[in-house]
Amino acid sequence: MNINQYYQTIKTAIETNHPDITIQREQTQTPGNKNRIRISKKGEKASPLLSLDSYHDSYENGKPLNDTVQDILDDWKELLLKIPDIRESDINDWEKAKHHIFLTLVSAELPLPEGTLSQSCLDLKLTVHYRLASTKRMVQSFPITRLLAEKHWHIPEKEIFRTARQNTETFFPPSLFDMGDFLLCRYASAIHGDKELKAGEMIHGNGFLPPSLYILTNQQMVNGAVTICHKGLLAGLCRRFGKPFYVIPTSVHETLLYPEPENDSTKEIFSPNKIKQLLHRVNRSHVPEKERLSDSLYYYDGNKLILHEAGGDDNE
Repeated sequence: MNINQYYQTIKTAIETNHPDITIQREQTQTPGNKNRIRISKKGEKASPLLSLDSYHDSYENGKPLNDTVQDILDDWKELLLKIPDIRESDINDWEKAKHHIFLTLVSAELPLPEGTLSQSCLDLKLTVHYRLASTKRMVQSFPITRLLAEKHWHIPEKEIFRTARQNTETFFPPSLFDMGDFLLCRYASAIHGDKELKAGEMIHGNGFLPPSLYILTNQQMVNGAVTICHKGLLAGLCRRFGKPFYVIPTSVHETLLYPEPENDSTKEIFSPNKIKQLLHRVNRSHVPEKERLSDSLYYYDGNKLILHEAGGDDNE
């Protein structure tokens, strides 16, 4: 079922069972034509926008249709409870706004809304957003513009990014999973319909982490790639791995970590050049353009995150 058919199906299902609810589809003017749905109900203070793409992806990955419909309704109700009554004066007031801003990490090639406050990070960009509300599956926010910051906040850009970084670590704590364990749990959940089956969380503790491929994201698994910018996080993981590691920027939602192999045969199979080529192919075939980060490979050497080497050739 393509996304158009999926939208018509969930719209009919929800509006038939809830006649007081109206669902409208919207497409943002961003690369990849990101699809969203706006859910409205007479008498409610807001009409939240939800990501149609994320629910459709869950359906395509094996989640039952009725479960995705219920997820939409649950997220909508949760957001309605959390969305505060925010006035423009609150956004323009730094002392109030500073408690809402956070960072996202996006591709340097991704066109941003005009004037978005951003900062270079390797070959990526950090952007500042204002959080309206969030659920366990999504975040309602909007980007902060440089004009707003200069006209109303009168705060040095360095201080804005420092505050946003601290908030990001508080709003969206990191999560680490062994990739094999994570995929096995997802497969079992899809087969048995057990929504509570989850991979083991490994971010906590100081114990040794054996050689493996790890997923680094945040607890919501939304815009989780920015966790590589959390203060001291990569250094702590390096101590637990006992060695430097590669960082593979698979999407805006997560990165993969791979400790530097010591075995010669493993070094050959997982050489930086082969990882880079695989990343390039996967980016073109499986990652939506709006969620793509980079074709580059990164390396944490124990002190800092560096650009290991450039990405693949589009002509490959």
